[in-house]
Amino acid sequence: MNGRMLQCTVWLARGVKALLGRTAAAPERADLIIVPGAAVWPGGRASPALERRVLMACALWEQQVAPRIAVSGGVVMNPPEEAVVGAGVARRAGVPESALLLETHATNTVGNARHVHELAPVQHVVVVTDDFHVARAGLIFAQWFAKVDVVSCRSPRRWRYAGREVIATLWFALRGAA
Repeated sequence: MNGRMLQCTVWLARGVKALLGRTAAAPERADLIIVPGAAVWPGGRASPALERRVLMACALWEQQVAPRIAVSGGVVMNPPEEAVVGAGVARRAGVPESALLLETHATNTVGNARHVHELAPVQHVVVVTDDFHVARAGLIFAQWFAKVDVVSCRSPRRWRYAGREVIATLWFALRGAA
């Protein structure tokens, strides 16, 4: 088994644990917390997925897991950018502007990782995403950052997306680097 497939297998196992509600240990202190974007609803409202990801990131920030939160995502379905809407959620939760980094160009998970790395080329990140997205997000962010921890949020639609995510994770692992 080559290194990339081994890494994929490890992330898939972590993803299964997240889907089953078996949470990983609290992440070590990191350089940055990253929230990959999720949908913005009509009228510029945060979708439940975006809101739950950002609020989890805010809780980790309050626990001093990292000094800053990067909210990533451009306009995918509805304006404004996912990062702008997510940052609004973080501000309302008490995170100061000085602790926020906005990445407003990404339209997918690879773009989230690449663009945040361009803005903040740090070593250790904590990625906050939905449970069904843990494996693919971990595998992708590991291409850009030396150490990646993924914290999952419990999605009520996890089983709806789980199969698609397994296929997407394997596809990403097989097709090569991002």
